[in-house]
Amino acid sequence: MRLAFVAIGISIMLVASLMVFASGVIPSNGTIHACYFNSPGGDGDDDGDSGSGSGGNRDGDGRQGSLRVVNDVSECRSDETPISWEQGADGSADLALRVAELEARFLNFDADGDGFTPATGDCGDADPVIFPGAPEVNDGKDNNCDGQVDNDRDRDGLFDDEESAAGTDPNNPDTDGDGLTDFEEVNGYVIRVRQNNAFFDVHVFPNPLIVDTDGDGLTDFEEAAGNTNAELVDTDGDGFSDPDEINIHGTSPSSDDTDSDLLSDFEEINVYGSNPRVRDTDFDGLIDGQEVITYGTNPLIVDSDGDGINDGEEVLVVGTDPANPDTDGDGFSDGDEVNVHFTDPLDPDSHP
Repeated sequence: MRLAFVAIGISIMLVASLMVFASGVIPSNGTIHACYFNSPGGDGDDDGDSGSGSGGNRDGDGRQGSLRVVNDVSECRSDETPISWEQGADGSADLALRVAELEARFLNFDADGDGFTPATGDCGDADPVIFPGAPEVNDGKDNNCDGQVDNDRDRDGLFDDEESAAGTDPNNPDTDGDGLTDFEEVNGYVIRVRQNNAFFDVHVFPNPLIVDTDGDGLTDFEEAAGNTNAELVDTDGDGFSDPDEINIHGTSPSSDDTDSDLLSDFEEINVYGSNPRVRDTDFDGLIDGQEVITYGTNPLIVDSDGDGINDGEEVLVVGTDPANPDTDGDGFSDGDEVNVHFTDPLDPDSHP
């Protein structure tokens, strides 16, 4: 009698242990539906932390995989393998045997066809890109089953071996502390530069170990944010350093002609004295480059030849020479002919 009670107790304990992982209904006979899971790196209890479970074994039975009974295989998650089998009439003991056999079979089954099984170290047998020795890619998965996701410890986008090659710290996403991640510096950034009235793109590769790669006083982050070249002191090649353009002249360090007036910033500041931020410094209607290059007038004076008509009006309205006070050479200034005598400043025979 005592042995009978012991046997009954063992049966009750066995059923209870099975119910730990059996979230569905276990029929006394008929079809059993279950979901198989294998992930040696997880805790297996679905609580989001790293405890209360051993190596992805949700059911706590010490085996690598885990099995949970469900009402229907449609309840299985994407990382689980749905399975069903016929349950005999001999009850829970038979269920325990079937579960043990099934888990053992799945440990040696290659579910994703990648040539590896959970028994041979496949840590993600539902994903064919995960298996021992697989190439590690930046996809948020432990592709090669070495226990490290992407082998990118600092999650900066560079694999640890890439960081080793670059000399950066695999545990610090911004080795030099300049505000750009190691990934951004190693892979570089693109800026658009204007030189000689032409635009072109430049791929810049700052040094991930130096805060200010070109030593111009701007950090690599400031250069990237400001569309300047962290490898060159003078991005646009106009003769002014990037920080001087930004902090002193107020010009664009990535354009040699900030105001697009056909004169470089350097020429405007150091040669003609015109404003490199204003296209028409004297507001006479002609841009500074036109005055200097085309008409030979002074970009700082409204009426370069002093004839009483401003340069822009001479060129755009009257048609006279803004650099010659008497365009037709009749002895009367263009201004007097137009404003006083109402004669033609372009016709030497038309005069008072």
